[in-house]
Amino acid sequence: MNRKRMRTWVIVLVVLALISGSIVTLVSALHGTTVDTPITVLPGVTLTPEDLNAVGLGTAVDVQYADKTFLFFPDAQGKELASAKSGLTITFRNGSVTFLGGQFSQVGGSALRDQAYASYKNKVQDTGLSDDRGAAVIGDASARFADPAAAALIVRKNETVFTLLYTLNAAADTGSPEPIVALDALARLLAERF
Repeated sequence: MNRKRMRTWVIVLVVLALISGSIVTLVSALHGTTVDTPITVLPGVTLTPEDLNAVGLGTAVDVQYADKTFLFFPDAQGKELASAKSGLTITFRNGSVTFLGGQFSQVGGSALRDQAYASYKNKVQDTGLSDDRGAAVIGDASARFADPAAAALIVRKNETVFTLLYTLNAAADTGSPEPIVALDALARLLAERF
């Protein structure tokens, strides 16, 4: 083989390698930006990708769990009063949902659960959070806030209290459901599992 032909083959091989490498990177990046495993909200309670699609949130692209020092409902000394607790943010293409939740022991836990619910509600009462009434109630008690770009819910169900905040990205498409609609569906789904 002469040098010119050899050089052409080397160039072709290098170009093919670059193209295939770019394609592999692109496929990996596209595939790697979806969460295709269940997301643990609290011990024994998970959300599947199908659950998230069914409530109108779409496909999760990232999940960030709170670190081990996260406290859901601390006492005056900073000790966690919830038997189990969780904090996480699920990111979607159109926005993100932040979940904070705690479960309280069945022995004397209902008083702590009610205190936690009241405490979280009082912290945001002046932002427009209002008690749900009638068919709008989720679980045993709930309160909500909604505007076009964000929604928040706090729910008390059995021995569990949880809060949800859904905020749309500035670039969210117009086909996205209103934040409160998707959040309401997600909260009802979660409340069924506690």
